[in-house]
Amino acid sequence: MLPRFQYSILPFLLLAVFAVLCASSIDNASLTYDEPQHYRYGAQILIEHNAERFDDSKMPASTWNAVPRAIAIKLKSLISTDIYNKLYDIKTGRYMTIIIALVLGFFVFRWSKELYGTQAGYFSLFLYSLSPNIIAHSSLITTDLYSTASITIALYYYWRFLNDIKLKTGIKSAFTFGIAQTTKYTAVFLYPIFLIIAGIFIYRKTKKIIQEKDWRMLQAGFLKSLMWITIFIIVNLLVINIAYLFDRSFIPFSNYEFKSPLFKSIQENLSLLSNIPVPTPYPYLEGLDWVYFVNSTLRNNIYLLGEIKHAPDQFFGYYFIAYIFKEPIAAQFFALSALLLFIFYFNQKKFIKNEIFILFPLLFFIFYFNFI
Repeated sequence: MLPRFQYSILPFLLLAVFAVLCASSIDNASLTYDEPQHYRYGAQILIEHNAERFDDSKMPASTWNAVPRAIAIKLKSLISTDIYNKLYDIKTGRYMTIIIALVLGFFVFRWSKELYGTQAGYFSLFLYSLSPNIIAHSSLITTDLYSTASITIALYYYWRFLNDIKLKTGIKSAFTFGIAQTTKYTAVFLYPIFLIIAGIFIYRKTKKIIQEKDWRMLQAGFLKSLMWITIFIIVNLLVINIAYLFDRSFIPFSNYEFKSPLFKSIQENLSLLSNIPVPTPYPYLEGLDWVYFVNSTLRNNIYLLGEIKHAPDQFFGYYFIAYIFKEPIAAQFFALSALLLFIFYFNQKKFIKNEIFILFPLLFFIFYFNFI
């Protein structure tokens, strides 16, 4: 057993090693295909105060990568040319992603520790810190790491909230839920995920009340749930609007110029929505429409096991096979071992209380990306 002092510094040592691994390739690695566009949108919002969309999937989270450039511009007259050029350089923005990756590492440790104890927290952080996939994305100016971090943290605080319903935990959960919506449109799936998990919790709590026919308590529970839904909606909309600088918020639905057949059909066939002000910024809903349009019309070549297909034709189960090739064998072994142990020690009450917040979103995304 390690002394307590060594235990306390171990997470920081692991995260320090992780940060060095992420930073070691930043200056030497060339920019990937979409990094300049992510950076451009972040700088456009942060420096130009303009959230107008020029791309389907670029999100306000990228403003974080543009912070060094914004500082350089603000302090241009006070700093040397070398420092100014370094801060202004797009590659310096990559270091900002590492900071978010360190935050995610902290929450990986924290959640594992709170669920299964300190040693489980260390082991989870150890696997996280040495994951090639995480290290690779943590040194890029893209929103993949931001999405991973924000969805994980949102689920963590949702777990805290539903197991301890208080104003403090509720506001934290609603806020992190809103932040996730500004990182990548994948986070949109948190809406059904949160609702389904909440429905399971509500069912378990009201089942006995319904059996006892305590209608007054049932009514009180309904009103409380309605109150929390309202709080989540308000906080979520506030975060999204701030992130997009309130760009054309509350304009009528009929004023949108959609690209995808789905959104056009909704606009044309649901006339009741025409004059209703949309409470989200124009670029937010516009981007969602563009993403759906691109995903449904893209004709890129998709390669797997010697075979090429053209979207929208799919390789069903593509990511199952890609996982085998791209994830380290050791990580696959530990994941399989964890699954077997979970099945062996399965406890329904503990599952609803804890593991559903991890496993249900995981299964949801596995099914969606592989088969839909």
